[in-house]
This record gives sequence, structure tokens and C-alpha cells, in this order.
Amino acid sequence: MRLPYWQVEVNNNIRDTTFQEDQLKTKEKSISKVLAGLRTLSLALLNKLKPKNRVAQLEKFEDDFQSLLKFLNRVNFL
Repeated sequence: MRLPYWQVEVNNNIRDTTFQEDQLKTKEKSISKVLAGLRTLSLALLNKLKPKNRVAQLEKFEDDFQSLLKFLNRVNFL
């Protein structure tokens, strides 16, 4: 399935604003692919939570690891 151009741009914007993707540069293509996959997985999990502010939610998970574990258990990730 191909996404419309505008949807690709929206997704790119979300990835950049949430993970500051454009600021991370790697020389190894394999590392770039792994990081992109992790970002995609992280966004898919965040979308299940439907936070009003993705960055704030990620910061909450950083500060409270137990809340992250509870969420991952709730969505059957762990």
C-alpha cells in the first residue's frame, strides 16, 4: 500500500518532532535501518496510547520506568 505524499510528509514531521530524527546522523546504513525500525515501533506503540503530547509521554516514560512497563504489558508487548 502506498501512502499519499501528504501522509508521508506528516509521518516525517511526527518522527522529527517526536524523536528529532533529522539531528541524528549515522555513517553505517545498517545502524540507520535499525534506528528507523525502533522509531517506527515506538510510534506504533505510542499511537495505541493516544497521548495528547507524544514528547511529554516519552518524557514521562523516561522518568517513570514502571509506567512504561505497565503500558507495554497492557498492550501485550512484554
